Amino acid sequence: MKKMFIVQGISNAGKTTILRELYTVLKEKYGIEIISENIRKSDITTIFKLNNIKIGIESEGDQGHLGSRLDTSLKEFEKVGCDIILCAARTKGATVRRIHELKSTYTLQFIKKEKIDKNNINEIKRRNLEVIESLMSKII
Repeated sequence: MKKMFIVQGISNAGKTTILRELYTVLKEKYGIEIISENIRKSDITTIFKLNNIKIGIESEGDQGHLGSRLDTSLKEFEKVGCDIILCAARTKGATVRRIHELKSTYTLQFIKKEKIDKNNINEIKRRNLEVIESLMSKII
């Protein structure tokens, strides 16, 4: 079954940061084949191949309602046949409901991203690295 990894946490917990950093590492270290890429000020939407596995990433996860960018991206990821989807979501609301609609097609795995005091930079970096390494181990 296809897989979906959801980085989940409260607002400003660093969900988007995790997905951007993960994508950067994959691009730099693993020579991915980019199918589409849209990088905005803070968010990214991308589809790429890594070892013949099609992966979609959508970092905008706070708006999951019908017609939102996340909703549009999830539909596109399904349409092009992504084997793995990575996205961000808060702990409840429209985004989480939209994601649960895909559980018949994708195995869902929620990865909790705790918010850390913004002044504790070393702890933020350490925890982000843990989440990124965990995600990498699941998709490579």
